Amino acid sequence: MDNSISSDKFMALSNGKQWLRACIVQGHRLLKVSQYQNSLETHSNRKDFINSSQQRELLDEKRRIEEYFFIIAVNKAREWLKEVANLYQEFKPYKTNFDNNAPLAKEVRDMREHEIGDRSYLKGMGMKQDKFLRNAGKKSGEIVADATAAIINEGEYLIGGRLKVQQVISYSEKIYPKIVDFFQQELLKGTFS
Repeated sequence: MDNSISSDKFMALSNGKQWLRACIVQGHRLLKVSQYQNSLETHSNRKDFINSSQQRELLDEKRRIEEYFFIIAVNKAREWLKEVANLYQEFKPYKTNFDNNAPLAKEVRDMREHEIGDRSYLKGMGMKQDKFLRNAGKKSGEIVADATAAIINEGEYLIGGRLKVQQVISYSEKIYPKIVDFFQQELLKGTFS
C-alpha cells in the first residue's frame, strides 16, 4: 500500500476519533459548569451567590471558555469526519448525520472568531450579519440570541441560539465507539503499515 495513503488513513481515523472524544468530554465539562452555576442561582444560597459578583464572574468566564473549546472540538470533529468519509465510504452516513446534528457549528465558530475587530459582527459588519441573530424558541421571536450568546431553553443548552450541546454530545457518543472499533480493526489488518 502507498505509504501516503496509509498515513492519510491513520491521520484521519486517529484525529476523527480524538475530536469526537473531545466533543463528548468538552460537552460534559460545559454542561457541568452550567449545571453548577444554575444550582447556585436556584438554591437557598441564592442571596449569597447574587452578592458574590466575583464568583459569578468566574463561573461566567469558565462557562464561556468551555463553550469556546466545545465549539472548536465540534468543528474539528466535522473536518476530520469529512476526511474519514472521503477515505472510507462506510463513514459517509456518520459524517452526514454529524452535520445534521450540528448544522450551524461552523457558523457559530466563525461568528465567535470574528465578533471583534475592524470588520466584526459586534460592529455590524460580519459577512453573515443577517444571520448573527437567531430565533432560539419554538415560536418566531420568542427567544432571540446572537452568535456570542448561550441560552438554556427547555433544558436544551444552545450556543449562539443554534448549536445544541446535548444533541452533539449524544450523537458523538453514538459514533465514537464505531470509529474506535474501526480504527482497531484497521490496526489489526496492518492498514497503516
